Amino acid sequence: MTGPIEPYLKYGVICEQVLAEKDDVLSLIRIVDKFTITITGKEPPDQLPEVTKVMTIVMCWAGGLGTHEATFNIQAPGGETQPSPQSWSFNLDALNRSHSIIVRGLPVRIPTQGVYWIQFVLNGEVKSRIPFQVVYQRQKLHE
Repeated sequence: MTGPIEPYLKYGVICEQVLAEKDDVLSLIRIVDKFTITITGKEPPDQLPEVTKVMTIVMCWAGGLGTHEATFNIQAPGGETQPSPQSWSFNLDALNRSHSIIVRGLPVRIPTQGVYWIQFVLNGEVKSRIPFQVVYQRQKLHE
């Protein structure tokens, strides 16, 4: 086969840690889809104030040929979209090859609790998406 063939998203996850071994095998540690943010105090706010959550996002593209460009967006419950901090260009030279992109230490703005979506984008088009939930928990300290 010749010419570019668009790959598919083999996996896209949020995890706590990624081990990249010498033989190019990845170990994804603690894949998560829910974050609980707890604020403790005498009068914790009724609503979650805007916070920043640091995440690791991994995406793997496979089954294609040619050069492609991947990004992702994070969509908040209200529809606001945080664009990817950069794009990643990669080349697949055989249909049985894959390319993993690991984004460590990504600061994500969390303006409210609710369900967020990570949109995985290939060559400018959203190809897949995964949800993650943010739950706000108040912990009131008694005097």
